[in-house]
Amino acid sequence: MEHITKKNISILVGSILFLFILLYGVYGLIGAGQNKKVKKTNEIILYYSEECEHCEKVEDYLVSHREIEQKIQIKRKEVNKNKDNSVDLEEKALMCEFDTTRGIPVPFLYYKGQCILGDTPIIDFLTKQTL
Repeated sequence: MEHITKKNISILVGSILFLFILLYGVYGLIGAGQNKKVKKTNEIILYYSEECEHCEKVEDYLVSHREIEQKIQIKRKEVNKNKDNSVDLEEKALMCEFDTTRGIPVPFLYYKGQCILGDTPIIDFLTKQTL
C-alpha cells in the first residue's frame, strides 16, 4: 500500500477542485440558455443606426407617410450608440434563430416574435399593418 504523503493529498485535493470547477462551468453554460428567455411583445420595435442608409429610407418613408404612425406605434431603438439596445437587438435576432456571428444588419423590425430585415420588407410590412 502506498504511503500517504502531503504531495499525494495535494494532488487529490487539486483534482477534486478541478473537477468541481469543470462541472460547475458546464452546468453554468447549459443552464444559462434555459433561464434567459426573451418575452414576446406586441409592440413594433424598429432597430436602426444613424449611419445606415437603408434605415434612413425607412425613416424617410415614415415621415412621408405620417398616417402609419397615427395608426400604429413604433418604438425606435438606435443600436450603435446604445449598448442596451444592441443587446436587445441580439436577443431578438437569436429568438428568430438568426446567425449573429457576423453581426446583425439593420434596419431590423421586431413584432410578435417576427423579425423583418431590410428597408423594402419593413416598409411593406408597415404599409400592410395600416390597411
